[in-house]
Amino acid sequence: MTDPQSTSVLDRLAAKAIREGVMDVRRVPIDAIAPNPKQPRRSFTDEATPEERRAANEHVAFLAASIRQIGLQQPIIVHATEDPQRFTIVDGECRWRAHGVAQLPAINAVVLPPDVSPLDVLMRALSANIHRRNLSLREEYTAIVSLRADFQGQDADFASHYGWPPSKLSKMLGLRKLSGIALDAFNEGLLESPETANQFKSLSPTTQQRLLADARSSRVAISRGAVERAMKAAKKPKSAAHGYALGTLAPPLAEALFSALGADLPQPKVARSQLRVLLEARITAAS
Repeated sequence: MTDPQSTSVLDRLAAKAIREGVMDVRRVPIDAIAPNPKQPRRSFTDEATPEERRAANEHVAFLAASIRQIGLQQPIIVHATEDPQRFTIVDGECRWRAHGVAQLPAINAVVLPPDVSPLDVLMRALSANIHRRNLSLREEYTAIVSLRADFQGQDADFASHYGWPPSKLSKMLGLRKLSGIALDAFNEGLLESPETANQFKSLSPTTQQRLLADARSSRVAISRGAVERAMKAAKKPKSAAHGYALGTLAPPLAEALFSALGADLPQPKVARSQLRVLLEARITAAS
């Protein structure tokens, strides 16, 4: 089972900064901390689906049990607000909520200086969640769109600033064109990647509905592989050996032709090459 307190890249960088004396860990009251309103993960908000909220609550309960037994293994990271006694979470919302479930009054936290910009705070939160791979495609898209709205410049500049391939940004922003069943799957966090979404929307509505029903039942996002298999299955099968059906394509013509040559009509289905050989043989024999 995965360690419920496994740390992100951001956590590890914070730990290094703590060891080097660049950052200090403070004991911060639980009530003095608030979630980041731009937190990419939406599991604890009204935007979350019932399934997302259920999974998030189960994770917090599991984490609370771990903290009761062995304590908090990694401090959360918070950002100081204009009120020096109030803080906003950058990374560690689940650990903070777990402290509340465990009825612990305070939590160890690394406090970022007030001069760190809100945009940097959002970027740190997004990076932490992406490295943990615990964002749905919808959550990652929402965070990137929020970041893009606050960034002055072209898409290429935005991608370069945050170290993302331009192609990834283009695919993520292209998700705004989703509609119908594809949009439903996206909003429910049941599409695995932008590539999956792009292929999914090309499927027939019946196939889309079937894949979405399976994903809802299994609680597993629709993968690119699943979509590609559905696309392959939808293709019309080729006729065996490129068969030429005399009895269905042109029966009167075929019968007249072979009757004129004094020959019996071949089997209802023969290959084109075989038919040509038969015809040439009968014509030669009749000449």
